[in-house]
Amino acid sequence: MTHEMPAADSITLLDLQALFPDEDKARAYLEQIRWPKGPECPYCNKGYFEFKKGRIWSLTPNPDKGIRAGLKRCSACKRNFCVTVGTIMEKSHLPLRVWIMGFYMMMSSKTGISALSLQRHLGLGSYRSAWFLCHRIRHCLKQGRTLLTGTVEVDEMYWGGRPRNINGKVKYKPKTPVVGLIQRDGDLRVSIIKRKSKKVRSHEIRRVIKATVDPSAVLYTDEAAMYKPIARKYGGHETVNHSIQQYAKPGGITTNTIEGFFGLFRTGLVGVYHGVGRDYLKKYADEYVFRYNRRKMTDGERMVEALKLAPGCRLTLEQPKRRASGE
Repeated sequence: MTHEMPAADSITLLDLQALFPDEDKARAYLEQIRWPKGPECPYCNKGYFEFKKGRIWSLTPNPDKGIRAGLKRCSACKRNFCVTVGTIMEKSHLPLRVWIMGFYMMMSSKTGISALSLQRHLGLGSYRSAWFLCHRIRHCLKQGRTLLTGTVEVDEMYWGGRPRNINGKVKYKPKTPVVGLIQRDGDLRVSIIKRKSKKVRSHEIRRVIKATVDPSAVLYTDEAAMYKPIARKYGGHETVNHSIQQYAKPGGITTNTIEGFFGLFRTGLVGVYHGVGRDYLKKYADEYVFRYNRRKMTDGERMVEALKLAPGCRLTLEQPKRRASGE
């Protein structure tokens, strides 16, 4: 079945409802995104050149023989596959229409959308299905690995550590440090420090900057002492002194860009999700970074970019470890 893919820059939520009234059209849309030149076998990587020679063909649906719609056959490895094999959608019981709508809603919400809201809007049967849908999508939105160059703003924020009343005494739990780095007119990176602390240590910020920033870059930071040792090894280092209410200096020296992202990130964590555990904070950060780095795209273009990342990101539950004898 052929289906003309709509222009990504003009896709709206109403368009999605009209474009995909059934699973066949939703499947055809995903096939055009994943295989723009023709089907490719995910098992043996035989591509569209072999497809022209009859190496890959579509199977006729036959419920009696267990052949469902969308199945294809590769004559090289003798295996059947469909467009969801090897993606985060593999072996999911949710309709493909729901997956596409879920991608769109998460990519079009500036501060994020909760799983409970997604459950209501998509008519899902349980909160668990909506939560797993959201985390599967976040799983494929991993940050890039190219080094940041030019002018790079660096700052940190701290998440969590809400006060707890324990036996009449207010106690504060350690917070999770979050380091943000953004290239002027470029990409953003966010790193989560695994250790809980009230302050980022010098060796931790050195490890993050070394893995993220090119040595030729110029760093813009506040006057925290932890930045000074590592900044000497880079192309330059400029600071602003927040303790005296200095937030910008002549020449565009400021950290307002990365602080603006942290404000957006914190607003979503508090206002939309109301609280995120440290174990899941990295996944939420990846989602916000993906949207922020593509903020100049339309919602439809951002959705297509996310759908292109679905292959190769299959998410499975971790198998329980077997206990040793005698335990």
